[in-house]
Amino acid sequence: MRGSVADTGWALGRNNNSQSVLLKQLLDNYGPITVRPVRDVSRSTNVTFRFLPVELIKFDEENQQAKLSAYIRMIWTDENMIWDPLDFGGVDYVTVKKNDVWLPDICLYQNVVKDFISYADTYIVVSSNGTMDWYAPVIVATSCPIDITYFPYDVQHCNLTFGPWSLNTERVRFQISTDADANVDLFHKNGVWILEKTTSRNQIVESCCYNISWSSVQFILQIRRQSSFYTRTVVVPCILLTALMALVCWLHPASGEKVTLAVSNLLALILFQQLVADRLPPSGETTSIIVIFFIVMIGLSCAEVVCSIVVLRLYHTGGRRQIPNWLRRTMLHPFIMRLYTNAECTTMLRAEDKANELLIMNSLSNPTPQNNTINSTQNQENGMHVEKKANGVVQTISQLPEFDTVSMRYDLEVLSRTWQEVAIVCDKFLFILLLLVTFVAWSYLLVSFLTMKAY
Repeated sequence: MRGSVADTGWALGRNNNSQSVLLKQLLDNYGPITVRPVRDVSRSTNVTFRFLPVELIKFDEENQQAKLSAYIRMIWTDENMIWDPLDFGGVDYVTVKKNDVWLPDICLYQNVVKDFISYADTYIVVSSNGTMDWYAPVIVATSCPIDITYFPYDVQHCNLTFGPWSLNTERVRFQISTDADANVDLFHKNGVWILEKTTSRNQIVESCCYNISWSSVQFILQIRRQSSFYTRTVVVPCILLTALMALVCWLHPASGEKVTLAVSNLLALILFQQLVADRLPPSGETTSIIVIFFIVMIGLSCAEVVCSIVVLRLYHTGGRRQIPNWLRRTMLHPFIMRLYTNAECTTMLRAEDKANELLIMNSLSNPTPQNNTINSTQNQENGMHVEKKANGVVQTISQLPEFDTVSMRYDLEVLSRTWQEVAIVCDKFLFILLLLVTFVAWSYLLVSFLTMKAY
């Protein structure tokens, strides 16, 4: 047992010593780290690149920027780091610091910060055939243009393009890893955004002025917003407010709260519109469908306030002015009256008309005490029958001015009631128009969200 342990320790010590000797020899003979490690400078260095997103740290919608952590892996061949394992005790790999050897001058083309990519201080694994394998966690900050058309059910696409900055395809050629593409297996769930998928592709960009091309690798992250929060706090209250806006027309003009309810509903819609606007980036390229919906509803609510004022004005006109003939023919048509006025209102109006008729008849039939005073001697001379007839004639003649007053009062009452009928018909007509516009707006919103473009 003691012998086996000693042999193992001796072998490990010899192996460690061989690695130290090998590493010292490789680095001493390496040369400048800025020189591409190839023996034939006419050949390009192929760099295999892989990008694995881990977490979306921050997504700044207002500034259209995304900050995320990820793992990157680059594999290339360094011809200055080749050795025969048999010459160094069977050592077939070593690890070196990234600052001791040549690295591809990789950069992120959509960089938005000074330190466009933050590397962890990890080692590069070097194989005996010169294969350099660098696997490191990084933090990148990239621009990500926002498309707010379908907010809050939107899907965003962030493009990350990695490639060399100073070396063209004749010197360095980037390509996607062949064994595995970028995937979402390592991605941590975010409270607002869900990474649905990632796609990658190789790119060759040709120069516009020179016969030079650059290679790069593009990764497209497709992230979807978790919309449940916005559905509960924005969409559902907005739908309820629009439904309440339609019910304003059902409020009777005599209640005195019609304009108050309409203005309150308008202010609530404006408040919700501001809450949505604060969440959206100030982009001039696209307009959110829900913002268009809010604009239509706010405009409709403003029109409703104006129409409510007009209806109240018509309702309280009274008998101060006659109804124009065109308005009478339009609003008081028998067919429209049957559609927009209820039987209770019509019956009440007819009952009041009948009461006014009875009042006039009662005024004509009931004598006043002042005209009933007849000298008792006349009664005895002419008789009771003649006296009653005379009194009836005198009473009829004396009541003619009062009859005119009652008739005028009756006409004013009928005119006032007619104006009220016109106001109610206008109110019901506006209610139907409001329902139609609201239904069209809701349908547009629903169809737009259900027929979102497939990405």
